[in-house]
Amino acid sequence: MSKFFSFNLIAIPLFFVLVIGGCGATLSSIEKQQNIEFKVNNPDASYFDVHIRSKFLQKPDNKVLWHAKTFKFDCSSFENPDPIDYRLVMPAFYENRSGWEKANAPLKKFERYVTELAELYVTTANNSYAKCLTEVLSEWAEKDSLLSFDYLGNNKQAWYAIEWTTTSVAMAYSIIKDNPSIKSEIKHKIEIWLKKVAKKQTSLPGGPTSCCNNHSYWRGLEATIVGVVTNDNNLFRFGIEKYISAINSMNKNGSFPLEMARGRYAIHYQNFAIWPLVYIAEIAARQGYDLYSLNIDGKDLHLAINFLMRCIEDNDIVKRYTKSIQDTSFTRRREDKDVNWMEPYNRRFKNKDIETFLNGKRPIHSRWGGGNSTLYFYSPEIK
Repeated sequence: MSKFFSFNLIAIPLFFVLVIGGCGATLSSIEKQQNIEFKVNNPDASYFDVHIRSKFLQKPDNKVLWHAKTFKFDCSSFENPDPIDYRLVMPAFYENRSGWEKANAPLKKFERYVTELAELYVTTANNSYAKCLTEVLSEWAEKDSLLSFDYLGNNKQAWYAIEWTTTSVAMAYSIIKDNPSIKSEIKHKIEIWLKKVAKKQTSLPGGPTSCCNNHSYWRGLEATIVGVVTNDNNLFRFGIEKYISAINSMNKNGSFPLEMARGRYAIHYQNFAIWPLVYIAEIAARQGYDLYSLNIDGKDLHLAINFLMRCIEDNDIVKRYTKSIQDTSFTRRREDKDVNWMEPYNRRFKNKDIETFLNGKRPIHSRWGGGNSTLYFYSPEIK
């Protein structure tokens, strides 16, 4: 049994190991076997221990961490991103990149704004940043933003975009939620809105692949974090179910079949599927559940990660699934890095291959992954 640490390196209170035989594991069968019930135990818990991390960041003189945290701005002098008070229509990313970028620009601005405010709050513990964050979220809540979007035919890009935006927003909100300076009525307004958005998102089935591929896991992450901050067990359980379905669907070597079917982007989407699963596991850990130890018929999240790291080193590994030359540009991005998940995973498991990969790439930041994961998770003692 491997040790499982929370971020202050104290074992979480509800530690358990799940080893499930067969490929039909479900949330209910796991609960029955373990004699547990997946539910929100602490709605004020973010996906990392904000207070401990904030105190930690006041001390280290590590250059990487200083580089990650040395920015400030006066949010009171900036205009909040305008709420989306219209039906969001968005062309498919791979068919009309420029059209997608134009339609996505308001969401991108919003995501960056909220994640940066959350980062500033963690690094400074200044209540003003929490206030600024709740003000902008309150404005978007008042307009019922993100609740109207195109969902017709095969193009569900607006649906996808909102799952990422809602995840970004809810992760940022989780960081400042327990700040005592935030009025309860403001919290209530924001949480009602987030719950409405997440419930609409998760009520839609998706297409023949988006029902069950990485988008399913991203909706799972959206539901998990919104479920926590709104104390909604149904949403939280929806997210855990998506994690379980991901492990169920995995090939014996750790690859995800629907991601391997993406041709030249097979490795890219293996990574993109792992990303939300790691954060679901992190959120669950803060609620007392060790999803990293979930093993179904010899398969777990570690297997998927090991497969990915081998593929990054040797792209030819995926030739059994596709003959296409792989696009691995996601490993070299300077901004909004898709490897955002590696910091929290490496924090727990100190993976040498991941540490080698991250060396020289920090700080790691992505607005879809909650912001600056180096700031929130990196420990300089990891070698």
